[in-house]
Amino acid sequence: MMVKFIIFTIWIICSLASMVIVGGCDYRSNKLLTEQSTTFEKELAYKQREQNELEMKLRKAQEDIQKLERQLECRDENE
Repeated sequence: MMVKFIIFTIWIICSLASMVIVGGCDYRSNKLLTEQSTTFEKELAYKQREQNELEMKLRKAQEDIQKLERQLECRDENE
């Protein structure tokens, strides 16, 4: 009877220890995933800002080209 109690107690302790270990691994894994997600979101936001800036520069350059083309047309007409 005492042997069964000792085996049962050891089994409970091992079960609890394995749950703590697995839970700790899950916590570290979740923390890592959270950090990676945050890093990815920051990089994505940076790339989107960079893309928006390039689009604005491109629009400005296209406007400048159109103005220069109109000036050239006016110059050609006056000559």
